[in-house]
Amino acid sequence: MDLNGKGTQSLHRLLDLMETLAAFPKGISLMELSEKCGLPKSTVHRMLGCLLERNYVYQNPATGEYSLSLKLFALSASVQQTDLLAVAKPHLDRLSEKLRETVHFVIMDNTDVVYLYKKVPLDRLSQMSSIIGARSPMYRTAVGKAILSTMAPAEVESIWNGSTIEKKTSKTITDFEELRRELDLIGENGYAIDNEENELGIKCVAFPLVAPGLTPSAFSVSGLSPQMTASRIKSIAPLAREVQLRIYHDLGIGF
Repeated sequence: MDLNGKGTQSLHRLLDLMETLAAFPKGISLMELSEKCGLPKSTVHRMLGCLLERNYVYQNPATGEYSLSLKLFALSASVQQTDLLAVAKPHLDRLSEKLRETVHFVIMDNTDVVYLYKKVPLDRLSQMSSIIGARSPMYRTAVGKAILSTMAPAEVESIWNGSTIEKKTSKTITDFEELRRELDLIGENGYAIDNEENELGIKCVAFPLVAPGLTPSAFSVSGLSPQMTASRIKSIAPLAREVQLRIYHDLGIGF
């Protein structure tokens, strides 16, 4: 790229576009983006196409609006340097070692959760297909449902409508009313369960980390289905709840 000529102008336009997108975390239309940046729609559309291809931008399939993804966040620093994860990590590590189970930490990004951390006990191999940076729809994961349970009904419906609903396993919830009933139960219990809805053979129990000023997040304890019995989950829940409260405490959030 010629940084002394047209390349510089193109780079400035691209940065202006991304900064404008950052100001509209809930999404912005192509027309509005064109007007805000003072650029022709064809130019903006071309730049968005490049950013979409490289996963820097997300387009809501329901509204057609654009927003930044978490890829820039992932590039800017290692995930351990984020304030929330930096606080949560030692607690999650201790929980994983105490329970001898895999622990995940995720952050919400539009209609998905993005996996930012995974702790596997030292004496175990990872039994799950999850990888750092991977995305999963909120409606079919324990961590996603834990976050959804803290939201207003209109927000939940908007996320559902913006998601591609598919039966990933035979146990995936694909009916909105069924999901709403489960979210009510999660709200009562304080935690969510993924009953092999995202990956056969794997069950998870998850707790939300949601408060004013925080990007909605959650953590989960995951294990093989035969081992994650109802009684096992009941024994895990108070320990994970204690971790949740300790993380809130260390962040200066009172509950």
